[in-house]
Amino acid sequence: MLFSKASIDSKYIMSTLIGSYIREHLNRDKKLIDKIEKLFRELLNEREFLMTIIWMLPNDKRLDLASMLIKRIPELTDVLASIGDYM
Repeated sequence: MLFSKASIDSKYIMSTLIGSYIREHLNRDKKLIDKIEKLFRELLNEREFLMTIIWMLPNDKRLDLASMLIKRIPELTDVLASIGDYM
């Protein structure tokens, strides 16, 4: 909810910070995936910010995150595929 009400500059900064946090904690924090799922559900219509978050991750973590999220949010498959076209 907070993300959808933020300005475009704030969304970019938050996306960058979120991507950086995910990069550092993805495989260490077991509760993080639940938080990421909630955020990505909110961001399904904000592809440019999903791209920013995903671009912050190294390739191996990008794949880990994508596979975890697709299991939880099947409708994310098309979004991630379209983002993958830009990578």
